[in-house]
Amino acid sequence: MVKNSVWIQQEIEEVKLHVYRSNVKDATTIYFLDGDQFEEPFNHWIRKHQPALNFVLINANNRTDDYTPWPLQASETMPMDFGGKAAEHLKFITTKVIPFCESEYGFASSADKRAIGGYSLGGLFSFYAAVNTDLFGTVLSCSSSLWYPDFLAYLKEHPFKAPHPKLYMSVGDEEGLTATNLTNHQIPNTMMLKDLLEPKFQPGDFKFTLEEGNHGNNISGRAWRAIEWVEENCR
Repeated sequence: MVKNSVWIQQEIEEVKLHVYRSNVKDATTIYFLDGDQFEEPFNHWIRKHQPALNFVLINANNRTDDYTPWPLQASETMPMDFGGKAAEHLKFITTKVIPFCESEYGFASSADKRAIGGYSLGGLFSFYAAVNTDLFGTVLSCSSSLWYPDFLAYLKEHPFKAPHPKLYMSVGDEEGLTATNLTNHQIPNTMMLKDLLEPKFQPGDFKFTLEEGNHGNNISGRAWRAIEWVEENCR
């Protein structure tokens, strides 16, 4: 645990959670993936800014399996396997994590008070969650792995399930530019999805940020800009 931590540590079915409960009644709760990666930077910002938000940082047993919508076998264009177990991980979050947090901590239990977000594959999973459950009213897609084969077509055929959703998207202006594998589709796919989705949202419910740099640049800063947008727009 980080020094002077704001986090309450929990574990559900051997998956570690970091929970922060604000003092604000009916605050929006952000369920953010890759908990260990964001535990320390989020701790620093929460202590400094005291946001009117709750947080649940969720780890994954195997992120390349848990965050991907269908399997992708290693090849010359992507030298690793992806297990495609997003449906199982989403079921775990919706049937175990959310009910526990709302019962244990009294978090608000309406879609407009729940956000899901993540970075890279975590952002990919957040999109998958948005089109497969109506439990999340806000989606935070930070440099999402939208290069993933066939996922753009999938999103075109599967609308968000929440009745009045909100969406934050970002991508770095150098992501995939020099890549020789599937990630070279990152920026084109992100921009195509932005152009497809933006007209479907109400004014103020959609935000796109073009960040500086490649995929690994200022990850925590990109994530926190999404958090700040939630605080400003999801009261």
